[in-house]
Amino acid sequence: MRISDAYIARTSTSRLSQLTDRLSTLQTQVSSGLRIQQASDDPSGAVRAAQLHSGLSRIDQYNTATDAATGWVKAEDSALGQITDTLRSAYDQGLQGANATSTDARSTLADSLDSLSNTLVQLGNTTYDGRYLFGGTQTTTPPFNGAPGAVSYTGDDTIRQATVGEGVQVAVNQPGSTVMGTNTQPDVFATLHTLATALRNNDQAAITNGVQALNTNLTRITNLRGDTGERLQQLSLASDHLSSSKITLNSAVDDVEGVDITQAIVDLKTQENLYTAASYVSSTLGRGGLLQWLR
Repeated sequence: MRISDAYIARTSTSRLSQLTDRLSTLQTQVSSGLRIQQASDDPSGAVRAAQLHSGLSRIDQYNTATDAATGWVKAEDSALGQITDTLRSAYDQGLQGANATSTDARSTLADSLDSLSNTLVQLGNTTYDGRYLFGGTQTTTPPFNGAPGAVSYTGDDTIRQATVGEGVQVAVNQPGSTVMGTNTQPDVFATLHTLATALRNNDQAAITNGVQALNTNLTRITNLRGDTGERLQQLSLASDHLSSSKITLNSAVDDVEGVDITQAIVDLKTQENLYTAASYVSSTLGRGGLLQWLR
């Protein structure tokens, strides 16, 4: 049976088209490093890859939340450190006042306590990333206002939570009402004002009580800072876990949709040779038919 030149040409063209498609696929795999370019390449693999990429996206979201929370809690820790130092200075001056015998000395110490009260207002209004640390959810306005003896707290008592993993939350803040003790009696500002007044009035019993109250507040702030340190440790552990999970998922993604680059290059070279040979045959047929090419 005689095979027509037209049939041979069609077959050659079809084969050349197949080789072109395969060559294009291999070129894309080598350049991208990916075996799956579209779902039809491997439907089940594509579904699994989509699930893995979704997991990676969630990890990125958790990482963002963890980084933001870590920055916030570190800023809080720094502010609490300054508040602790300020209260310790006030406590030391209260002790000096309790042991002082001069009215002028006690009056000078009282003025110093007023100055420290103003410093604590400023520290209570510490900002991080343009927001107030100790306002609860009221982060856009200063939570503390007023002069010694008349300081008010305008924030709320909300403790905000950051989601740093599947079902894992860490407290981001401590509200100013907790930090300065405005929900307890006496709070930091009231304690300082009462002590300053006692110093000015030479009221020894009130001075002693004021120093004791300052020590109570100082202990409370120290404990709060310890809690902040624990939260920083939680965030560090969460960050480490997320990093480990991301490495695992990236490895799984590579297993599912990645290509063996060495083998892909070998296949590409083979395909290029096949394509070159097929192109030559096809072009020769077009110049005079298969029989002429065979002669």
